[in-house]
Amino acid sequence: MKLLLASLVLVAASSFLSAADDAIVKNGDFKSKRFKYWKLHASPSYKSKYKYKVSKRQISFENLKGEYAHYLSLSQYVDLKPDTNYTLSFEVKGDLNPTKSAVVGVGRPYYAQPKQDVKPYFHLMFRRFDILPEWKTISYDFKTVYKTDNSEVTKRNFDTVAESKKWAAYSSDPGVAPTYLYFGFGQCLGDFEMRDVKIVEKN
Repeated sequence: MKLLLASLVLVAASSFLSAADDAIVKNGDFKSKRFKYWKLHASPSYKSKYKYKVSKRQISFENLKGEYAHYLSLSQYVDLKPDTNYTLSFEVKGDLNPTKSAVVGVGRPYYAQPKQDVKPYFHLMFRRFDILPEWKTISYDFKTVYKTDNSEVTKRNFDTVAESKKWAAYSSDPGVAPTYLYFGFGQCLGDFEMRDVKIVEKN
């Protein structure tokens, strides 16, 4: 009986890990406190000041200060299929002074510049959303619009070795595009929390 129970526990754990691995947004529930997939960036030139912590399956920012939404960001790479409909959703709340909005978008990383300006840059153009005192679920539907190989991209500048390695991985598998999920918070002054970030394919 004990052996059977142990086997069931192992199967359940294996299924849970498999589902987590299959998620488009990795650690979107912030269950892990490690920032293996997420990248948090604050531009030194704008002197954004922040304190954050990951606990209780959410990321929390304290005493946030900034000057423009694109200079304090939370982002990660996501793998999306071409010509496919998706829904991005997340929950957010905050105590901001005054009440401010943030931005979210899904598209090419900043260093992946299309060869021609007419080429689409975003799957989901930047959308502005309000951060209010109560938890609020926000969602956007979008469809992938640009090719998912790297033939359209000419500019390849990297801030970090990790980004360079990531691009190399994509280059070896041209069926996958380098795509960014990007949140910009620089206009948010005060405290706020976010949780349950997901991108799911629509049926």
